[in-house]
Amino acid sequence: MQTQINPVHYTSNKFCGPAALSAITGMDTATAAREIRSRSGQGIVKGSAPRHVLAVLASLGYHSKEVFHCYHGGDFREWAAETAEERGDQVYLLVAGNHFRVVQGDKYVCGLTRAIVDIKDAPVSARCNAKTTEIYRITKREEVALPTPYKVVDEQAKARRDAKKIMEKYGLEVERESTGGHQWIYYIWNKENTNSLHLYQTAHYDWYEILATLEEAIRELNN
Repeated sequence: MQTQINPVHYTSNKFCGPAALSAITGMDTATAAREIRSRSGQGIVKGSAPRHVLAVLASLGYHSKEVFHCYHGGDFREWAAETAEERGDQVYLLVAGNHFRVVQGDKYVCGLTRAIVDIKDAPVSARCNAKTTEIYRITKREEVALPTPYKVVDEQAKARRDAKKIMEKYGLEVERESTGGHQWIYYIWNKENTNSLHLYQTAHYDWYEILATLEEAIRELNN
């Protein structure tokens, strides 16, 4: 039974194990993380063991065969070059540098690219191009309905609303910068004069931290 890889459907979980499951099955990453949690016992899925990812695939009708005939313990680019003529349209799940990668023919997707790209455009960082430790050929044996989508609860909604009320009152705004991975850094700026609010130019990693900074600044202003 033929299967086609998918772009990663990101919801609340941004890590590579759920992303790989999303790329293979089409489910969103929050649902994939829930399925991993049910097998691993983790509270929050950040790192995923291959056995748990493979167990989720098995429950959805996928067969995973570990392959070594094309594996020489080299890095990802070496594997891609060595297997270029034999991969065909088969789907492969690879683990390299503790990062899951999904390949089908000359197509590639992972939690970093999110979109399906040419295998030549796969990430080339030291971590992503590290020694390949596990390779699985993935085939679909039967049609199994995907799990009910996980309802994502926005736990930071109230903190975000409260912070935005304060920012609107004091003429502030938030700028967001990517760390280059799965996380964003937020900076608070004064719209009129950024130099006067140097205390706000601190990295924040979520809306709870932003709100705490704003509330502390207000207390200082009132003292």
